[in-house]
Amino acid sequence: MVAQSLSSRPMSTPAELKAFQKDFDTIRGSIDEAKEYIRFEAAREAANEGMQRNYRAFLDAGAALKRINDSESYKDKYETWPALCRSLDISERQAYRLIRCVKVIEGIPPEVMERMQVPLSQRQIETLSDLPSDQVIEVMEVVIESGDPKPTFSKLRETLKAASEAR
Repeated sequence: MVAQSLSSRPMSTPAELKAFQKDFDTIRGSIDEAKEYIRFEAAREAANEGMQRNYRAFLDAGAALKRINDSESYKDKYETWPALCRSLDISERQAYRLIRCVKVIEGIPPEVMERMQVPLSQRQIETLSDLPSDQVIEVMEVVIESGDPKPTFSKLRETLKAASEAR
């Protein structure tokens, strides 16, 4: 007795069966890695969303610290800036770092920031924080014009070094 096909489709040729078996074996050998890739991709997307929220919080906290420090409004409730920082559970150094980072970001025109595909990291911003804002913009323009809208810390530092050597 000859086995009947499960559908009205004609039986596969030996070459088709061989191709099917090869594809089936590839799937069996790769399916765990494919599932893991899907899990990693979902985790990466969640991490990116978390990073965006954290980045916004980083800038918001720095901006709030800057406003409080500039206005000295903390003196109504705290005797000193260090006392305010202790109440926020951050060091003075970290508070000033956040303030410096916000000053750098505020000094970069929105049209320059929009040309970047990723936000600057705290490390990148701190690298720029010792420069006058016109030089920050100049360095950012050079980095963007280099064709790299996602500059690494190293690329930024390299551009900064080249700019300072050119002066």
